[in-house]
Amino acid sequence: MGKDQEGNKHVLFMVVIREDQLAILRNGALWDDGSIEDRLQEIICDGIDRHVAERS
Repeated sequence: MGKDQEGNKHVLFMVVIREDQLAILRNGALWDDGSIEDRLQEIICDGIDRHVAERS
């Protein structure tokens, strides 16, 4: 874990995506007028939020 210039904590991790999942992600990103990176960030943040809520 590290901190950015503003002092916010952040964690780096890798996501492995199958080719068929990437196609779905790409289609969804195009449909939402966003990028794959934006869509991945939404999915990951939603998953983290859900995990934290379940543990609380």
